[in-house]
Amino acid sequence: MLRPEKMAKLRIICPKSHLKRIIDELHCSRAVDIIEHSKEDSLDIGTPFSESSELSEVTIKARSLISQLNIITEKKIAAESLDKKTIKDTIKNINGLYEKVSEINSCLKDAETELKSLNESMVRLKKIKSLGLPLELYREYNSLAYFIGHVSDIQGLKLDIKKEFNSNYSIRCAQDDNKALVSVFIDKRKEMQMIKLLQKYNYSEITIAKEHTGSDFKIIDSIAKDIVALKKRISALAGELARLKKENEQSLPRKERALSIMIKKAEAPLMFLETKNISIISGWVPEDAKERLEERLGQITNESIITEELEIKETDSVPVKLDNPLPVRPYEFLLHMFSLPSYKELDPSLFMFITFPLFFGFMLGDIGYGIVTMMLFFFLKRLMPEGKDLLNIMIFSSISSIIFGFVFGEFFGFEIVEFHAIEQIVHESHIHYPFIHRNAESVLDLIMMTIGIGVVHVNFGLIMGYINVCRNKGHKHAILEKGSWFIIQLGVLLVGLSMAGFSLFILNGLRIAGQPLQMCIGFAVIAAGGVMIFLGEGVQGVVELPSVFVHMGSYMRLMAIGFASVGLAAVINEQTGPLMKGGTVGIICGITIFTVGHIINIALGVIGPFLHSLRLHYVEYFTKFYKGGGKEFLPFGAKD
Repeated sequence: MLRPEKMAKLRIICPKSHLKRIIDELHCSRAVDIIEHSKEDSLDIGTPFSESSELSEVTIKARSLISQLNIITEKKIAAESLDKKTIKDTIKNINGLYEKVSEINSCLKDAETELKSLNESMVRLKKIKSLGLPLELYREYNSLAYFIGHVSDIQGLKLDIKKEFNSNYSIRCAQDDNKALVSVFIDKRKEMQMIKLLQKYNYSEITIAKEHTGSDFKIIDSIAKDIVALKKRISALAGELARLKKENEQSLPRKERALSIMIKKAEAPLMFLETKNISIISGWVPEDAKERLEERLGQITNESIITEELEIKETDSVPVKLDNPLPVRPYEFLLHMFSLPSYKELDPSLFMFITFPLFFGFMLGDIGYGIVTMMLFFFLKRLMPEGKDLLNIMIFSSISSIIFGFVFGEFFGFEIVEFHAIEQIVHESHIHYPFIHRNAESVLDLIMMTIGIGVVHVNFGLIMGYINVCRNKGHKHAILEKGSWFIIQLGVLLVGLSMAGFSLFILNGLRIAGQPLQMCIGFAVIAAGGVMIFLGEGVQGVVELPSVFVHMGSYMRLMAIGFASVGLAAVINEQTGPLMKGGTVGIICGITIFTVGHIINIALGVIGPFLHSLRLHYVEYFTKFYKGGGKEFLPFGAKD
């Protein structure tokens, strides 16, 4: 539980005739994280099965169909059961459906493009019709040029045309959506002159399709009929797609899932080594699953395979499979956010299960806030089941906030001891309540308390670091690398007590060169610890010497964040109190300020404690023992 599950490195040597059965069993058992081989001098990598190419092609078509039909697939959809008989029918059906859907989509795209073109022609023709001239006039002339379009200033254009061309022109105007629409006929020899003039007024041309040039406006009615027919065709095509979607939206994703699994199996030999007649599979297997796997592989191959356990080398990248009880597993999410432990490291999930909610609750210790956040996270858990790990962490943290709320005696920023019933119970029972005060008079006590928490937490990290080093490098390295930190802390404690006037009984009154013996011993112990750190971790360890004490002091944030939350809650309550006595308007304002203020404080109270709790683990705690960099155990078939 405190270490990742023990792994065995297994090699399987089998005849190629049994390879498909072995791959099926490996996929079904989900027990082997296959090591992907590269080509060696004497051995080559395996080749995929012959059906791989066809399966890949039809799977791509199935995925394309899911996209084209806009089928929404679930994340964890069961694969359809396909055997040798049904796989041929499935491939045939998918190929046929793909051709049909592709043809419908092609027709639909053409129809939509044509509809768009007709609608644009309809709009242009209606604009031209508003100018009051027959459509047949807009055609090619030998001696005339014409212009149709929008201009920025119709009156200015008229004056300039009259001035420039005298009476040798014809102009018609209309209004089009707050824009000036104009058509001008002019002598073709003066076409370029007119173009320059129109550019002055930001001329925007309206074109007439060649097939409409010289027609009459009855063409609009014909276009309208074509538009109606196209819309019916588009509707029919869309209806056909909807029908195909309804018929296939359940089965198609399941078939695609099954085909994807078959491709993985068909391409699995690419991860193996092979000779002409045998295949060699290597992979990582949890120790407790190894014997069962070997037995099963022997059964399905009539004992015609060889399995051997290989020695795990220092250079091997052993995958990590965490092994935690159910309540602790959500905290593995926090490790995935940071980095998984390496195979030889301790797994801190169990300790985070204890300390993370404690830190969160200490900062947000309020009964009311804890109840509200707990209800919120339960609701979000039902709404977003994919985030259940994080939300379970927050639910535990909210429970911790409620517990610390009772310890601090706080409910939405109010001291619950001020409620008459609670005050009477406390008075009659002679209980010192709240157990811990969070006010100005208690600042020093809280500082000492949080530093004490830091000392315990950091030293626990050092103990875990000692265990890690001891298991991997031996006691000598563990004493030098991690034991030295305990020695330095002992020296600092002796010096600190001496400076504060406290001496150990046996050292009381003893001095060397006028200095207290206890202080001299303390400095000597610190120096000895420094030398040990240098021997164990080199210059880096010496440079990081002050960090352990800085990290212990960093836990004062537990007090600071808590005080900030309490202070804001108190301000909100003080502001709303007088308003609640000011009639209906005052009550409404007071309730609004109280509600909004506490919602904001709760939001800050969740974000702040979460981030700071995370930081205290990632920075202050993990750096004492945790390097991470572990590779997750992903057995063949796990994602299927």
